[in-house]
Amino acid sequence: MRMRWNSVVSVVTAAVLGAAMMSGCSSTKDEPTPTAATQTTSDPQAAQEADEISRPAQPGPVDAEEFQSTLKQGMSTVTTYVVTSTSTVTSSGMTVTSTSTTQVDNSDPSTPKTHLITDATSVAPGVETPKVEVIGIGTTVYTSNPDSGTWTKTEASQSDLDSLDGLSALSTVTAVEFIGAETVDGTDADHYLVTTQMGPMDFYIASGRLLKLEMSLGEGMTATSSYSAYGEPLSITAPDPSLVVAA
Repeated sequence: MRMRWNSVVSVVTAAVLGAAMMSGCSSTKDEPTPTAATQTTSDPQAAQEADEISRPAQPGPVDAEEFQSTLKQGMSTVTTYVVTSTSTVTSSGMTVTSTSTTQVDNSDPSTPKTHLITDATSVAPGVETPKVEVIGIGTTVYTSNPDSGTWTKTEASQSDLDSLDGLSALSTVTAVEFIGAETVDGTDADHYLVTTQMGPMDFYIASGRLLKLEMSLGEGMTATSSYSAYGEPLSITAPDPSLVVAA
């Protein structure tokens, strides 16, 4: 169960980091908006182009490279957002569900910031994984140590960060199909089925930006991420230096 569980967590983390890198390539700022349905880019022409490409006339296959390019364009104006993820693993008659929240702040493209909080999870009767936090400031990553209350500091190379260019951070995209217009939590969205070497992924896009991402990672393994709070103020800071230890 632990190996399957770690696989789901790794994929969800890749999805969040990939989206963060897509949005971090622009210095354009967006304003707080209440829902994904009302979000627009700061460039009206770019917003119109993204909407036209992301909503084909009818369901069917679409160009995979164009889909990725359009999604990047729609996310390029994003400065801040929040991702809420739920991961489920079912094995040997037992289901384990974990939730996490990630804040992403790309207000300063040269120093993107993220704060991931994974809630404590019951993995078996009387057995619980602790709450874990991961803070990223530029290429510096801080991971909490629940037992000691300290934080472990590591460095990620710029080449590693540059490789997280959205969809390729998840896996190789082999095909994209437009399913149709749907409503997700009261918001109008465009539904795409994206086929990758990892498995099928369902993308729900509103106004050129991610609204929801669903992944099926094999028998008994699923993950869902919802994107919200675009443009709302966030405060992400490094841990107290006195609590930081080297890896």
